[in-house]
Amino acid sequence: MFRTYVLGTAGVALVLLAGIAIFTGRVDPFWLYTLPSDRETRRDFEVIKQYSRLHKPYAMLRYRPDQLIIGSSRVCSLSPTALGPDAYNAFQNGISMKEMRRTIEHANAIRPLQSLYIGIGHQLFLTGRQEDVGDFEDNRLLRSPLSVGDRLAFYFQVFKDAWSSLLSVDALASAVAYLNAPPLDTRYYMANGSRHGPPSIFAYNIVFGRITGEFRDTAQELDYEEFRSLLELTRQQRIPTQLFINPYHGSMLTAIAFNDAWDHYLDWQRAVVHLVTSEFPEIPVYGMEANAAAILEPLQAEDPFFLDGLHTSTRAGEEVVRCFTDPACRAGGLLTPLNDDNIESYLAEVTRLLALYKERNPEDYARLQKWRAQKVKG
Repeated sequence: MFRTYVLGTAGVALVLLAGIAIFTGRVDPFWLYTLPSDRETRRDFEVIKQYSRLHKPYAMLRYRPDQLIIGSSRVCSLSPTALGPDAYNAFQNGISMKEMRRTIEHANAIRPLQSLYIGIGHQLFLTGRQEDVGDFEDNRLLRSPLSVGDRLAFYFQVFKDAWSSLLSVDALASAVAYLNAPPLDTRYYMANGSRHGPPSIFAYNIVFGRITGEFRDTAQELDYEEFRSLLELTRQQRIPTQLFINPYHGSMLTAIAFNDAWDHYLDWQRAVVHLVTSEFPEIPVYGMEANAAAILEPLQAEDPFFLDGLHTSTRAGEEVVRCFTDPACRAGGLLTPLNDDNIESYLAEVTRLLALYKERNPEDYARLQKWRAQKVKG
């Protein structure tokens, strides 16, 4: 009788586990098992945002991209569709230079990359940003070449991820939440890796505070070694690469100036351009802050270029991607090729637009001053 009881209990437990695995696998809240062939398919914003470091390495294994866009969330709206059917946006929130390097290596190990587009910002060079984010798993990403030890570590990670995505409490809770979520609103992820959302004046206020904090200490040292290692990887693996400096809206440039950090910000851009042009002359580097239409737009513009002063809109993302491959588009002034010969004239134009922002948008400038007073008081 005892044996029958044990076997019956074990059988019920196995049936229950199998049922949970089938349920979570079919709902697939982390988008691991039901990835669509249509790269334009949309998916719930919140779950993928929370688990994107679990989702994206396996999405790249499925899609085998030959063209890659990578950077922090500031490149999230750059839909890679214009680059070709096998292009992918591998952005991650709070990404570090090391994680970018490993993600590029992962993608190139899956399929040799025909082109690579890297978006960088000042925050990536802060010393504290060189550490891995808490949910980053190095073993989830392939290496090239792949040793026996690397292969074993990768497949063990695949096993752990399969277990956690099918049988964990998080997976079950996320599956239930996904089924009960409202229909897709204006914030969503796409199967091509990009993320999209609406503009928000409330988000402008939040980002203004973040930029104020980022540029408060202009004496902090910036780390260029991980950046150099990243570019060295692209050279060693012969990946055609283009580099672009993510732009700030005029309101965020004003926040930098409010902190007396303007010279620091310009010096960082000079250092980046000099490093690339002197050590990696085969890599073109572009700036986007000399585009008056984007930098000077009001905070609540119709069909805006910026959503919140930091992230660009879907329309802007499509325009930027198109300019990567269209010389006529680049000639329009959205992307400015930078080198040691023209960097001073470019930065002079950016400084001119900073001064012009106050003149063109007096009401918005008054709002920025109010936000500044609130941050100082807080």
